[in-house]
Amino acid sequence: MDKKLGKKITKGRSWRIYKSKTGLYEVKYKPLVLVNLEEGTCYCGYWHFNGFLCAHAATVLVKTCGGEGSLASYINSFYHVEAYQFTFADNIYPIIPMDIPDFTEGSTQVIKAPRNRRQYGRPCTKRIRSRGEEHSDSARPKWEVP
Repeated sequence: MDKKLGKKITKGRSWRIYKSKTGLYEVKYKPLVLVNLEEGTCYCGYWHFNGFLCAHAATVLVKTCGGEGSLASYINSFYHVEAYQFTFADNIYPIIPMDIPDFTEGSTQVIKAPRNRRQYGRPCTKRIRSRGEEHSDSARPKWEVP
């Protein structure tokens, strides 16, 4: 995620930032984009939808706050290392198979083949050749010039 954030910051280095009012910034990008730092929203919708900074919001934060260290408070806690470590903090136990029948040698149970249904419609008569396979002269279509 640090690499993605770095790419977004470098993408927006040439963009101009204008402060509209407290917490609201305009980013001069091909379409004008509004970033609201107080609500945590951007006009593009990426920040609100994913919980991770979009390029517009990252550029505003870097140019107004100065450092990349302050960006962590604007990113959803889901993307932090602590959340990842908390996921695997408890033990994961295997599931014990209770209802799976025993199909080892000497078993009396027989596995039957699945029923095949004929597909609807007319069956294909020509085989689709793979990319490296060449046409033989007898199988070459009439309209194709040798």
